[in-house]
Amino acid sequence: MKKKLFAAITAFVLSFVMAFSMAACGGGGEAGTTEPEQKEVEEMVEDVYDTKTMAYFHKYMLDGAYTMESRYDMDGMEVTSFSAVDGNKMYSKTTMDGMESILILTEDAQYILDPASKMAIKMAIGADGGGLNTQEMFAEEEANYETAVSTGDMDVNGKTYFYEEFIVEDISVKYCFDGDDMKYILTEAEGMEIAMEEAAACNKIVEAAICYTGDILDPKKDKYTLQYYVNMAKELQKRGAHIIAIKDMSGLLKPYAAKKLVRALKDEIDCPIHLHSHDTSGNQVAAYLMAAEEGVDIVDCAVSSMSSMTSQPSINSIQTALAGSERDPGFEIKRLEQLSDYWEDVRKRYDVFESDLKAPLTEIYRYEIPGGQYSNLRPQVVSLGLGHRFDEVREMFCTVNKMLGDIVKVTPSSKMVGDLAIFMVQNDLTPENIVEKGKNLAFPDSVVSYFQGMMGQPAWGFPEDLQKIVLKGKEPITCRPGELLPDADFEAAREHLRQFKKEPTDRDVLSYLFYPKVVEDFFKKREEYGYITRLGSHVFFHGLAVGETNKVNIQDGKTLVIKYLGLGDLDEEGMRTVSFELNGIRRDIKVRDHTMSETLALTRLADKSVPGEIGTSIPGSVSKVLVKAGDVVKENQVLAIIEAMKMETSITAPMSGEIKEVLINNGQSVKAGELLMILE
Repeated sequence: MKKKLFAAITAFVLSFVMAFSMAACGGGGEAGTTEPEQKEVEEMVEDVYDTKTMAYFHKYMLDGAYTMESRYDMDGMEVTSFSAVDGNKMYSKTTMDGMESILILTEDAQYILDPASKMAIKMAIGADGGGLNTQEMFAEEEANYETAVSTGDMDVNGKTYFYEEFIVEDISVKYCFDGDDMKYILTEAEGMEIAMEEAAACNKIVEAAICYTGDILDPKKDKYTLQYYVNMAKELQKRGAHIIAIKDMSGLLKPYAAKKLVRALKDEIDCPIHLHSHDTSGNQVAAYLMAAEEGVDIVDCAVSSMSSMTSQPSINSIQTALAGSERDPGFEIKRLEQLSDYWEDVRKRYDVFESDLKAPLTEIYRYEIPGGQYSNLRPQVVSLGLGHRFDEVREMFCTVNKMLGDIVKVTPSSKMVGDLAIFMVQNDLTPENIVEKGKNLAFPDSVVSYFQGMMGQPAWGFPEDLQKIVLKGKEPITCRPGELLPDADFEAAREHLRQFKKEPTDRDVLSYLFYPKVVEDFFKKREEYGYITRLGSHVFFHGLAVGETNKVNIQDGKTLVIKYLGLGDLDEEGMRTVSFELNGIRRDIKVRDHTMSETLALTRLADKSVPGEIGTSIPGSVSKVLVKAGDVVKENQVLAIIEAMKMETSITAPMSGEIKEVLINNGQSVKAGELLMILE
């Protein structure tokens, strides 16, 4: 309720433009020469971005990026420093007596690369996807930024998922050049050629990632063996990968398995090995140390107060454990503790996103739920009214994985497994009855997509009886999904976005092509509520308490002082009066109390014995209504889409006929079993 009240207040008082402030940049010394000519600047830019050799810059502005080069002596040693600030990213490289160190600062992470230590460690100091314990060290913008070790991250599990292929060439050129973004490409090695070739053509480092699952120490698990991973790595290096990453998204790589895997890879391939893991079990610090003994080149960590559980292992712990050894990363533990103290305080403001995981969970070896998914799973389950059955959902995740043949679980396949697990618990389904009871149920879209082949062809095939029930007459594909995708129309997408933004940027267009609904929702919310970047976090997440005063700096020198006075009674139209002071002047506005309106409204449930009464199997909000009264529809035609916490379900026609009545609207909340429309 507080969120809705404050949303109404911000809608009334905030219609301003706010922007991120640009990070400050400090040079390593004084530049010794004058500003170069424009022609020289262009040539230097070409050198930096295309050859990765540090040209010698002086102060100047280039496309909004501030750069500085300085060269000086320190105790007889020549020191050269290059720094650049572009938006909210700062890049700095310092060379001292032939030794290099690289620092990349962003609003979310700090990357420190020291080639001399033979180990690069990235510190996450921001949040990921609504879950503070799910820090992805490969944050989207930063990991692609020039010489930051990795400029492409491709998840490989022997399957194909080409949801990006139709615009991959534009991404490879635009993103590899500007370092704007990075996406996961779930694919067979053969299907990665376009992305890998384009990245290499832009003179960028290509990093291909193998998704780890199973247990190479268990001889009973014969699908994902040590040889499986070695063969995959050799194939990827053969196809042009400069770095091979092991992405252990569920934290399943046990310490001695890490030692064995890294040793085997080091024996078979000659490119750097990068290890990424989640510390859900509490064993991953040990796994990193074992991997370090065998020569792993890069590991992903998180600063201590943001580490462990479903996040990455603690960099503080890794530094302490390796101090004085040959693999000592060289960080000052006192400085790391200062960072940890700072982010411990910041983390408190995002407590609503915390998972309930308070201690290491060794059961993760059985559940095999990715760390990033685990912290978001409970809120998703709670939103569907199944909070009291969360343990059942976890067990069902494990059951579904076995039912599907023990697949590799990483976005998007892991989401599909989670969606199906929730769906089965919601509808009291089991592996024994799902084929029979699922005939009249609309499965989540991710499940339909998987069984249709849009995430690729599993090496061990689909369960045919379940595939038939899920697809309900749809024909599965057997080719690469990318072959079926039409060419992207960038100009059409740009024109479409002009209804929300006068001059859409290239990033807006690319974002829309990737995630059209997400981008449209973003622009609509921003148009309704304005730019809320400068609101305090506690106000944004929790709203104002009665009598609380909050200051909002809408621009330099201009501050709004808002004091929440109280809330009026509900009237017969479902409205309430919100009273507040704006810069000392009392204001009263009426807002609709959607919560009470939905509570007071009588919910009509679909009668399952009546074929024409169409209901929803899950609670959520109506994302899109695709038909109207009077429309003639065919059996299995999609009529509406219901969304709940990233899980979408298509409501399909159980038979052919004419739509007699539509009882829902876009954006409306619905309950499980609620009647949506009537078909004759």
